[in-house]
Amino acid sequence: MKLLRRFQRGIFLQRFSRNISHAAKTRTSTNINSPISTQLFPGLPTDGRNNVGSKRTFGAAPLDKIELLYQQCNTLLEQKHSLDSSRMTHDIPRMINEWTKLWGKESNSIKSKNHFVNEKEENMLRKGVVIVDRLAHLLLDTRETNIGSTRDRTNYESTLNLALSFWAKSPPSKINGPRAQQLMDRMEAAGLLSDNNNKGLLEKRQITYGAMIQAHCITIDDRNEAENGAMKALKLLNKMEAKNMHPPLRIYNSCIHGFAVRGMIDEAENLFEKLEKLSEVNSGLRPDVLTCSTVLNAYLKYKGEVRGKPLEKRADDLLDRMMRRYEATGDVQYRPNQYTFGTVISMFGKSKTATGAENADRILQLFIDLYEKEKQLEKKDEERFSLEPGTGHFVSVLLAYQKRRINVSLAVQRIEDLLIQMDRMHGAGNDKIQPNYQVNDKRASY
Repeated sequence: MKLLRRFQRGIFLQRFSRNISHAAKTRTSTNINSPISTQLFPGLPTDGRNNVGSKRTFGAAPLDKIELLYQQCNTLLEQKHSLDSSRMTHDIPRMINEWTKLWGKESNSIKSKNHFVNEKEENMLRKGVVIVDRLAHLLLDTRETNIGSTRDRTNYESTLNLALSFWAKSPPSKINGPRAQQLMDRMEAAGLLSDNNNKGLLEKRQITYGAMIQAHCITIDDRNEAENGAMKALKLLNKMEAKNMHPPLRIYNSCIHGFAVRGMIDEAENLFEKLEKLSEVNSGLRPDVLTCSTVLNAYLKYKGEVRGKPLEKRADDLLDRMMRRYEATGDVQYRPNQYTFGTVISMFGKSKTATGAENADRILQLFIDLYEKEKQLEKKDEERFSLEPGTGHFVSVLLAYQKRRINVSLAVQRIEDLLIQMDRMHGAGNDKIQPNYQVNDKRASY
């Protein structure tokens, strides 16, 4: 019987290895390890040290509207010397607002129906970024001779902030940061970024600097420059602090993400620890799930030599800190989500330590326990829930056990238990978990 059992388990391991490896290669629809860039910068990749320039997909906007608006903007730019300043100060903000609509409400509503732009539409939207920038510079030229009322000034600043934000939203390229910096420098030279304690103006400054920082963070770095985009963003953040602009948490998150996608884990950790200290006097700066997940993603993507504490141990400690903070406050913004757990599971799963598989399994069970406790509380809050385990989480653990070369019999037993657990959860209504084998409590054939 022992020989038969050993033979059956050997056949199982071979089949499991083939099938689960295939599942790992083909599970591209739900990447549990790289959500952070999606939340901070739509379209920004996270699978490399400094690969911030992959192709981005835009929501569709009617091509005829894009072309018509593009022609109108070009006509105005060509005839700028023959047009009076009052007309330009009226038309330019309108045109920039129209471009914003094409990037905003219309795009998002059509994107939600799973329709995407074709190459021609995407090229037109890319051109739109450049033409909005040219319109903003022309508005600055016109503004010097047409100051206008206080209300005009407010609209004027809002329009320039919109133009600046285009470089923060646009596809990553080598010019995002430099072109945004040129526009911001001109805004500063025109006296628009002068110090002011007025709350309304302070919010505008935060928008301006936030867009500038984000543009630097998504810029594809020039190797010939001494500073990369993340370091330039950090300088602006320091400038905001020095001028008492009170940068909000989202701006710190942007900077941390800029370091994370470049594999700069020390800088990401330093800024994270700084936030922790600042949060002692300002609770609004307490690192949330997005902040922590960004740091975890930096650990996951780092490929260099690690000094000191292993990265998977740092990730485990950070996850534990998140759990303790959530238990103490009950605030969902501090609760780890499915991506947070997925990152730590993946790190332990890929670990070369003897206990990597067990630790990955431990984190998975912690995730499932939290999921079971929370799901009854947030049935009507699907957007905030984001705590549902998926097949990918199990696959990471299964692969870790499959690679074991010691205590193989225990690894096989645990693999069988996990497959049964998947089957039970799937049967209970979790559609995101689909086991690769039909199993039951009697451990029938797979």
